[in-house]
Amino acid sequence: LSGKALFHTIHLLSSFRCTMQRFQSRTWAIGGGKGGIGKSFIAANLACAVALKGYRVVLVDADLAGANLHTLFGIRYPEKTLNHFLKKEVARFSEILQPTPLDNLHLICGAPALLEIANPKYQQKQKLIRAMAGLDCDVTIIDIGAGSNFNNLDFFNMANRGILVTSPTPTALRNSYAFLKLAVNRRLVKLLASRSFIKQEVASTISKQGDENNIIEILNVARSIDKEACNKLMKALIQMEMNLIVNMATEEEGNKVADTMADTAYKFLRIRLPSLGRIAF
Repeated sequence: LSGKALFHTIHLLSSFRCTMQRFQSRTWAIGGGKGGIGKSFIAANLACAVALKGYRVVLVDADLAGANLHTLFGIRYPEKTLNHFLKKEVARFSEILQPTPLDNLHLICGAPALLEIANPKYQQKQKLIRAMAGLDCDVTIIDIGAGSNFNNLDFFNMANRGILVTSPTPTALRNSYAFLKLAVNRRLVKLLASRSFIKQEVASTISKQGDENNIIEILNVARSIDKEACNKLMKALIQMEMNLIVNMATEEEGNKVADTMADTAYKFLRIRLPSLGRIAF
């Protein structure tokens, strides 16, 4: 597998389809791995901006261990939270929607710091993902908690568009890229759920690579076992809708980080990571 030539060819063939999908996206996930880089700040303001454009927006606080989005809207004690939904204390997911001062914007508040909610069972997580995907609105924006656990990665991957947030600090950059890499790897492994042998081989290759993750090696392993599965993985990589926001940065820092992250993402993960811009400190 030569890598670049094959990827460029498939990318050209699928460009028109990807463009159409871009306009159909309606679920955006805000992630980044590290705490304190402004994910909630960006999610809240993005939700307000989209709502002010006339779209019906639901902002979901998916930080299961440290929910705080409601405080940004002046809500001290939410009447209903994800806890009520996961404990089946409401009949429908829509019953936990919390109004905000903007008519087009509703908030789904995260649960208090409860151990059982911070570590939901697999069935509970899948129930929550299905509920978020089925919300009756124009745009759903999901604010994901800090860290790269499976819950956060799955919430990020369920979205049509993933928005990666970082700041220019070395720790934030490293954590943001690690989060992106793990999200991509987890999505690829899940795509192979029906092919247990190749899934095991791909997962083993990923674990052996550690920080030196190179997607071409993973694709070579997949291709040596099942060419159809390899093509499926390449198609998924090309169609991933990812963007970057650099927060708390000068213009020079923002441009430098955006270029570096984009180059690294394509070199090692073979995904496009265009920048949505930067936010000043």
